[in-house]
Amino acid sequence: MPPAALQIEDTPKPPTLKKIARQPRAPPAGHPADQPPAQDRIRTPEEAETARDPLAAALFAAGPIVSVMVVGHFVTVNKKPSARWAKLKPKIEAVLQQQLES
Repeated sequence: MPPAALQIEDTPKPPTLKKIARQPRAPPAGHPADQPPAQDRIRTPEEAETARDPLAAALFAAGPIVSVMVVGHFVTVNKKPSARWAKLKPKIEAVLQQQLES
């Protein structure tokens, strides 16, 4: 299967990174496929767990992430201001490749 990710982009906001995927990801477990998720911005690991969102949970586990937003083909990750993208980007990329390809 070809990689799901097309690219990772910086945004005008330094703590935000955007990932553009070839196709939208599947809805979280237990969510009706014909309805958009009720919550697309997850601000804590606990919210990711409650929403049964393995992508968001894995991104929070990758480092000091403060929120994750998934809309269609886009995944946006916001880090803590003190965190460095140089260390986080490879971890985020690995999580996104694994989660979006499975």
